[in-house]
Formats: sequence, structure tokens, C-alpha cells
Amino acid sequence: MAGRIRDESIAEIREATDVVALVGEYVTLRPGGGTRMKGLCPFHQEKTPSFTVDSTRSLWHCFGCSQGGDAIDFLMKQETLSFTEAVERLAHRSGIELRYEGRSAGERGSMGRKSRLVAAHAEAVGFYHRALVESPDGRTARAYLSSRGVDRAVAERFQLGWAPGGSWEALVGHLRGKGFRPEELTEAGLARTGARGLRDAFHARVLFPIFDVAGDPVAFGGRLLDVDEGRGPKYVNTAETPIWHKGRALYALNWAKSEIVKAGFAVVVEGYTDVIACHQAGVPQAVATCGTALRAEHFKLLGRFTGRIVLAFDADAAGGRAAGRGVAELVAAPEASLSAHVLTMPAGLDPAEYVGRYGGEAFRELVEAAQPLVRWWLDWKLATFDLSQPEGKVRAARELVPLLRSVPDTLQRTGYARSVVQRLHLDEREYLAMIAGQPAGRPQVEVKAPPRSRSPQARVECEALKFALQHPEWTAEAAERWAPDWFSTPGTLAAFGALTDAGGPGKPLEAVLEAAATETDRRFLRGLAVEAFAAEENRGYADEVFRRLEELRLTRVIDQLKGTLQRMNPVERPHEYTRTFEELIALEARRRALREPRPEGDGDLPERTA
Repeated sequence: MAGRIRDESIAEIREATDVVALVGEYVTLRPGGGTRMKGLCPFHQEKTPSFTVDSTRSLWHCFGCSQGGDAIDFLMKQETLSFTEAVERLAHRSGIELRYEGRSAGERGSMGRKSRLVAAHAEAVGFYHRALVESPDGRTARAYLSSRGVDRAVAERFQLGWAPGGSWEALVGHLRGKGFRPEELTEAGLARTGARGLRDAFHARVLFPIFDVAGDPVAFGGRLLDVDEGRGPKYVNTAETPIWHKGRALYALNWAKSEIVKAGFAVVVEGYTDVIACHQAGVPQAVATCGTALRAEHFKLLGRFTGRIVLAFDADAAGGRAAGRGVAELVAAPEASLSAHVLTMPAGLDPAEYVGRYGGEAFRELVEAAQPLVRWWLDWKLATFDLSQPEGKVRAARELVPLLRSVPDTLQRTGYARSVVQRLHLDEREYLAMIAGQPAGRPQVEVKAPPRSRSPQARVECEALKFALQHPEWTAEAAERWAPDWFSTPGTLAAFGALTDAGGPGKPLEAVLEAAATETDRRFLRGLAVEAFAAEENRGYADEVFRRLEELRLTRVIDQLKGTLQRMNPVERPHEYTRTFEELIALEARRRALREPRPEGDGDLPERTA
């Protein structure tokens, strides 16, 4: 098929991509033992890390949602890319020139659809930036930015741009000359079709390029100059496209993420210029929403990098009302209610003005003093009531009930309900019952799902298969004796079957996965390929696992033979009885030998049974 990426190029990409570095751009990873790193899964909500990345095997797997794969799989799922688009993105990242079947890598159409849109944005970023720093048309924009403390070095760092005011087709003409088709420009949100044909989406505006968390340009935010205010909306953003969803993006997160991890917190401000001012003042943890209210999805995104998110709201009345409208949704979101804190700016100042007047150190002090979101909202709501009168206290207590009920964490909800009880001098038992939505005196029962765990037998079988996949050099000799009856659970039996069909220990994981019968089996195998071991990862422990695996199999066979002997009449079938009895004696002798103490410990394997 023309345009298909050659297999050798795909193999080269897999070899060149550091999966830990790639995943680390989206997830905070910490050492998880051996060559493994662990973090919170970006694909489902969890509080305890179950997402594992193995640098040696270039694989990732989540033991919570069973997703897993290699670097290409991760990028496809994380960025909603096709296989071709993910490979092209990784090729660009690694500086590798891809080879295609039937056409060169540079030919139009050889790139995936989303890759083309990203490439168009990358070209647009350069075009608009040159228009700002070099063109006569950009002189007014340069003066505007300079008046706000943005010099050329800052403009270059953030790749700020200028959409020329002298033409409505400046970018369109440039990108058409680079081989981009009209439909690609409109799909990317860089142009729109009107009565006069294809025209630039932005005109006479200072532009703030927006990059995704991996650092690829995907959109722009445009601001009118002060002299042009009234000509249209002050700020406009790129319309949503296949590569850009403003409700799931944060301006400057591509630059701020490493600083957020180091500092242990993120600061969310309201505008692009606030972000730039904070970064200049030594607060590089600042990010901003992109023309939308703060949503739970933003907290999921930031939650990959930190558990403390500070919201810098403006102190004026309009800012307070906007904060109040949006907080209800955030309090009800588990991602936000536990991590969000609120920093209230002094009256009349936004973050950019504050750091400009008082400096970054003073702003960091405000960050340190930020209140937890739920506490801030309770204070904000209570301030609207006259608490000096009983009627005001009653109204406040009743109005806070739905607020407190929306807090998803039980302990947090109860703690704040008790604080309201103390402030309003309420009956604690009755008020907690109101919050729980129950009659007073009826205890609230929280039903928890039983924990899922492997049986002792399955643990040993999984350990053996993990050695076969992760350390075939220690496993090959022992595995020559393995057979289907050595594995007793559907999952381990299917995994052993796939391993055998692929050629046994030492064969590439891809071959084992291809031999698996179902996607469930493949997920199980991917997990075993990266899962940590129950004890120290060495040859001695491997041998102990293999002995225990054989011992468990012998125990099952011995139990079966004992049952057979009990049902057999030695008088009617003396020869068969003697043969079965001798087999039983031999197997029990082998089991006793396997149970003899050895220098190596048993790690966390289950205790033996008689």
C-alpha cells in the first residue's frame, strides 16, 4: 500500500524512543523497583499508583484498568492518534526520517491527518513569530508587548506572534506555498472560508501559540491591541479541531510541567499574560485555561504532575462571581475537591499586576497561604449571610447542605460539616444526618467492594510466567518440563499456551502477544511482562519459584492419585493398584525433595500446604 511506513522504520522508532521519558511528559513517575517506574494512570481515575513503566522492556501497563503496550500504543491512546500519526510524532521527536512504501517521507499525503495539522501549526508559529519580531507591520504589536514588560527574549521564549493587519491572506498564502491544502488549513482552524474565499483565522492580533503537554503546537490565542478594543472580542482562540480541545488543555503546561513536579504545586491563573508575568517573576509553575472555565478535566491533567493546585482568582466582584459559578462543579469532582487551593488576589490586581508591583517572592507567599477549595467556598458562602441573627444562621446552614453533599470524599465532607456545626452552633448529630440525607440517628453505611487478589496457587504461576517473559535466560531450562497441567487458572493457562505457541521463553513479547487468543489474554501478558516480583529479582528466587510451581502441580496430581486408589479395589485389580501406588510413592518422594530447605529465602510466595 502506497504511503505505508516500512516495518524497519517502525522498529527503529521503538528502539529509539525512551518510553520512560515519553510517559514522564504526561505522568509523574517514581521508582518502582528494578527498572520499573510507577505513577497514577492517565487513562482512569485512581488514588494509588498502579501504572508501571519498564525501561528495559520499553513497555507500560496499568494493573488497574489493564491497558498497556509500547511507546506507540501510549501516544495513540494519550493523544487519540492513529498508528501512523503516533509513529510520525515519535519520529519527529527522535530526529528519525521515516521510510514509506511507494513514496518519500516528504510527499504530500504521506503523513497522517493529525500530524499534518500539527505540522501546519508548527509552520504557522514560525511565520507569525517572524511577523512580530521582524516585520514593519508588527511594530505596533512590539510596542504593545514592550509596554507590558515583554521584551524580545521573552517573545522568543514563548514564541509570541503577530497576525499581520495589512492582509487577510498572509498565513494562507504562506502555508499554501508549503504544500498544505485548503481543507487542511480550515480543519486546523488556521483559516476559514468566506465570501471572499479562504482567509486567515487571525487578523491584526498578538498571538500566543498553545502547545500540548508534549510540546507540539495545536492552537493559538489572539489578543487585540488596546487601540483596537471594541473592534471585536478582546481574546479569541482557535476553534476546536481534531488536535485541539480547549476544555482539556492548559496554556504553558508544556513548559511548566517539570517545574510543577519539582515544586510540588501548580498555579492556575486566568490569562496568557498572567502566565508570562509569573514565569518572568520566578514562578514557572503557572498555567492558564484557554478561553474556558476551569473544569474537572483540567484537574485530571494537572493531577498527573502534582497533588496541590493553586487557583489565583481575581479579587474584584466579577472575578468572585465567576469563581462562585464554577466552584460548584469543581467541589463535586474528586480530582479537584482534594487538590485545589484558592489564592485570593488583593483588590484590583490580577497576577500579572501583582508580580509586577511586588515581585515573585511575594506572590509565592500568597501561594503558600492559599486555602483549600472547599474551605474557601464555605467561607465565601457564609460571608453572604447575617450570622449575627438566628434566621441568618438557619438559612446559611440549610443552603450549605447541597454544597457539602456534593463533596465526594467522605472524610473531607464530614470534616467540613463539623466545621459548619462549630461556626453556626448546630446540633452535630442532626446536621450530619442532614448532610447524609438520612433521618437523624440512622448510621450511614459505606459499602466497599471486596478486594481482588490472586490465590496462592495463581501467585506462584504468575511469578513463573513473569520470569519466563522478563528473564528467559533463567527460565529456559526449567520451562522445558512445563506442561498445561502445571497451570491451574484460566489466565495463567492461556498465557502459558501463548508462550508455548510463540516458541517458549526468549521469544519477543510481540510474538507471544500475537499467539494469544483474545485481547484479555494479551492484556494479562502485557501486565506480566512489566509487573514487579514478590521478592528480590535474582536467579535464586527464580529457582525457588520453579520448584514451588512443580510442587503445586505434584500436589494436585498426588491428590488425584489418592482419590483413584480409594475408589480402586486392590483384590479385583491388583496390578493396576500396585502400579498406581508405586507412582504415588515416587511422586511424594519428589515432592519431599522439592520441599527440602535451601539457602535462598521464599520471598513473599505463599506458604506450603501439606
